[in-house]
Amino acid sequence: RPAPHNPLYEDAARVGLADPELREVAVTCFTAALDALPRLGADDGVTEAVAAYRDRHVARGRCPADDTLDRLRATAAAARTTHPHGKDTPS
Repeated sequence: RPAPHNPLYEDAARVGLADPELREVAVTCFTAALDALPRLGADDGVTEAVAAYRDRHVARGRCPADDTLDRLRATAAAARTTHPHGKDTPS
């Protein structure tokens, strides 16, 4: 069935790059794009940005939202260990 009713599409939407097969395909696509960028006239800055995104997110099975969630979790954890009057409490 076509997206969004295809079970594969639904799985991809639900788990994203946490799915090992989807992550592998995404890495392959990003690698192909990186190989093509110089032929398409992309400058070094674009190529470096795409490579950094692939390494930071795609290869690790993450998306930019994961970085935001990590920061929110760290902030929440820090708030739980700080006394409301500024005194540290045991974790």
